[in-house]
Amino acid sequence: MLVDIDSIPKDKNAVDEIEFLSRIDSWKEFQIGVVPRWNLHRYLVVLYSADSYLNKKNPIPLPERKQKALIFAQIENSDDVTNELLLLENDLILKMIVDFLIAQKNSLWVEINTTEQQYEEAVRLRMQPIDREAKDSEQLAAANKKRALRIDCKEMQSDIDSFYRKFFEDHEDVKSAVRERATTLEMLAKNPLTNV
Repeated sequence: MLVDIDSIPKDKNAVDEIEFLSRIDSWKEFQIGVVPRWNLHRYLVVLYSADSYLNKKNPIPLPERKQKALIFAQIENSDDVTNELLLLENDLILKMIVDFLIAQKNSLWVEINTTEQQYEEAVRLRMQPIDREAKDSEQLAAANKKRALRIDCKEMQSDIDSFYRKFFEDHEDVKSAVRERATTLEMLAKNPLTNV
C-alpha cells in the first residue's frame, strides 16, 4: 500500500513516522478518542486506501470491509466504535477520512474544485438578464450564449457527478455524512463537498 501502516509499532504515531500522513493536518490534530491513535490509523488506512487489499477491483460489500478493517486494526466493536467509526458520527474522524481521500486523489480533487468553480461562473452568467433595450440581434445573441452555457452546465454537472463517484468510490456513507453535516451557512462556506 501507499501507506505502509504495518511498519508502525504500537508505541509510535504513524503521522510522525510516515511522511504522507504527516502532510495531513487533521491527522496531526487527532490526539485522543474512543479508539487509540495507533488503532485508528490502521483502521482508516486499510479501509480508505485506494490500494488496500480491502478495496480490490471487486471488493466485498462495505459493511463487511468495515468489520475486516476493525479486525485488522485490533479494535473491539462497541457502541462508541459503531457511532464514531461505522456510522461516522465523529466530525474529526470524518474530516480525517475526507482529507486522506483528498491526499490520495489530489489531481482528481483539483479537477472537482476547478469544474465546480467553472460551473458556478457559468450559472452566474446564465442568471444575468438579457437587456430588453438592446437590438433584436443582440438579444438573440445573448439568448444563444445562454443556451450554449446551459449545455455547458449540463456537461459540467455530469463531469462533477462522475468525479465524485471516482473520488468516493463506494464509500457512500462518507459522502452522505459530509452532506448531512453541511447544514449551517458557515459550514457551507467552509465545506467544498456540499454539492456531492
